Amino acid sequence: MKTPRLENWAIVFHPVDLYLAPELRAQHLNGEVFGHPDHADGKIVTTSRILGYDPETNEVVCFSRRYKLGQISLDYEKTYPEAEKRFKESFSPKN
Repeated sequence: MKTPRLENWAIVFHPVDLYLAPELRAQHLNGEVFGHPDHADGKIVTTSRILGYDPETNEVVCFSRRYKLGQISLDYEKTYPEAEKRFKESFSPKN
């Protein structure tokens, strides 16, 4: 099965609970999906919870499937400079 690709993606957190510490909120990605077996190309989706990132394939490992990362949302990157870099680095082993 081909891995769906996410374009114009951004990081979102669930549950949206103002009283839950940020580090306890589950990370998800929101973006336009292409090549997904259940959604039309270009549909905006939110992934299941992120479990990891594979730098060799540039894929995010989510609870229900993997997604190849395309271009991050330019608005998101403008609001949070270097967000993509920090996101990917957050999954690399700590020395």
